[in-house]
Amino acid sequence: MFRVPNFCAGIKPAFVILAVMLVCSCSKKTGARTEQILGTVCTVDAFENGTKDLYGELFSRLKEIDARFSANSASSDISRINSAAGKKAVAVHDDVYFVIESAVKYASVSGGLFDPTIGPLVKLWGIGTGHEKVPSQNEIETAVAKVDYKKIRLNKNEKKDSSTVMLAEEGMALDLGGIAKGYAADELARILSEHNIPGAIIDLGGNIYAFGNKSDYSPWRIGIKNPDRTSDIPALLYETKTPATVVTSGVYERFFIKNDVRYHHILNPRTGRPSQSGILSSTIIASSSMAADALSTISFLMGQNEFFRRMGTSSVEFEGVIFILPDNRAVASRSLKKKLSAYDSEFRISFADK
Repeated sequence: MFRVPNFCAGIKPAFVILAVMLVCSCSKKTGARTEQILGTVCTVDAFENGTKDLYGELFSRLKEIDARFSANSASSDISRINSAAGKKAVAVHDDVYFVIESAVKYASVSGGLFDPTIGPLVKLWGIGTGHEKVPSQNEIETAVAKVDYKKIRLNKNEKKDSSTVMLAEEGMALDLGGIAKGYAADELARILSEHNIPGAIIDLGGNIYAFGNKSDYSPWRIGIKNPDRTSDIPALLYETKTPATVVTSGVYERFFIKNDVRYHHILNPRTGRPSQSGILSSTIIASSSMAADALSTISFLMGQNEFFRRMGTSSVEFEGVIFILPDNRAVASRSLKKKLSAYDSEFRISFADK
């Protein structure tokens, strides 16, 4: 385990992007809680305010979200929508409707690069399932034809859990992997706020939420990994005294290698293939983890030039973006200049005008 002097380092397994480093006033904490939910390792640490009842409520909500959003459970809202594609509308829980509605908005803002109906492509490639394959061009084209967020039919109903969602064509399928964990982190932050918890760290498989303030009011310190290196030593260090959520999409989270070619899991819905935007990872810093989750995928797919050009003038709110490029380089929003530094002395950061 990598340790930073004067820090309690919580370094994740290799597939996780972010490493949260907490100043070692940790001696009073009662212990974090970790469980495997949402297809990943989820940890919440409320430090000295952590109790069995609090963690029980937090993880019960995570399990509820997992049960509703999982594409692998036949009884989930998402699976029921997918099974009914082209046939009928399905009544869903209010939180599922809200996330799908939000996903459609991000799809529109991104010009369709972020598309919640990417399910057929995700299933076709099977990356991370143990059954990965490189599909034929004909298979890819067939799957791409089923990807179109504009064919999601939303019908809002004010009665609890009675709004409906329908996919217009048979064979379409939702996959909310690019936004659901962010929503879950926001929900945990809501619960912590309702209990007046002063500070906590939420880590949902690398989706980091630094909630509230540390007990000594020193900055939260969040390390961002260099995807080109196997070392746990972070390339960059983001420091903030205010609450923030930090979410990264990168080429090293899930991938497979075939004939010496590396295929990562972030698929471009236009080409049907892993994105070739030329960046290694993209990190979004925002106040909403759901926004950061969606925008990290959008920014990765767009690449730095298009993202700064298009999203810099959009109505979507976020604090900043960090692109890690080959050859130990990073490009970040100018808004992060006072909070972002190179932890790795070989790393170079430039700041964009936007």
